[in-house]
Amino acid sequence: MKEIYNYLYYRIYEWQLRLHGKENLPEYLASIGVSLFISLQIAIFFYMMNDILLYFSFIHKIIVIPQILIIIFMLLIIFIGLFIFIPKRKYLKFIIKYRNDDIKTKKRNFLKLKITISIHIFLLIFFIVIARYLYIINGL
Repeated sequence: MKEIYNYLYYRIYEWQLRLHGKENLPEYLASIGVSLFISLQIAIFFYMMNDILLYFSFIHKIIVIPQILIIIFMLLIIFIGLFIFIPKRKYLKFIIKYRNDDIKTKKRNFLKLKITISIHIFLLIFFIVIARYLYIINGL
């Protein structure tokens, strides 16, 4: 999974570099992009758990996770993400590695990235459908 995030960092970095050049700090934008992707994954999980807990809270008294706690957690992950890639220019290691890959390896990495993003989009849609269903059942 770490390799997929590193490759996502590389793709965002290269995209920002082509769009705006070095003056737009593509290393920071790529770090924020990967951190945002990870925090959205975790937020989807927390919101799914919230809906399941909300459904069972009508049957039993269960405490639901507050939304502000989820938002603070997401912001914390984004902040931590800046310190994973940027210090000591760690991002250069990934960029050099993926730039020098052959075509077959690049295609395989891109396929892994597409599958990962597709799974998370599916989970997001699934979460929305389940949440809507639970709200209809509970009359909210």
